[in-house]
Amino acid sequence: MTDKDISRLYQQVVIAHNRDPHNYGPLAEATHQARGYNPVCGDAVTVYFSLRDGTVTAASFEGDCCAVCTCSASLLTDRLTGMDAPAFEALMTEFERLVKPRRTTVIDEQLLGELNVFEGIREFPSRVPCATLPWHTARAAWASLPQVSTE
Repeated sequence: MTDKDISRLYQQVVIAHNRDPHNYGPLAEATHQARGYNPVCGDAVTVYFSLRDGTVTAASFEGDCCAVCTCSASLLTDRLTGMDAPAFEALMTEFERLVKPRRTTVIDEQLLGELNVFEGIREFPSRVPCATLPWHTARAAWASLPQVSTE
């Protein structure tokens, strides 16, 4: 895939998830939730999930956030269901490596799956917190912390 193809795919995925985000809305049976806020751009997102026997059985999000943050939260909540804490941490670590500016390590594209569309975001460092906010919010929820901020 060329850089132009990757950019086009990124735009298509972000637009699609922003228009019709997956798992949007509060989760009535949530056992864990946290609110994340990015004071630089104003993104605010709440991530909810239900945990049974250490495994996520359902996940959702809601918020007032940009298209990048909405898409990231949508894809994150798609992936959360069925995960335990170590699997989530492994995926989050790989996602952070993917979007990190000046990355010097090889990423696990297979583990990331559709999340690979965020690779180009590293060229725009100011947008990286938009992409990672839902992930840090989910981590806070897992730790039973009520809120997290990018600052």
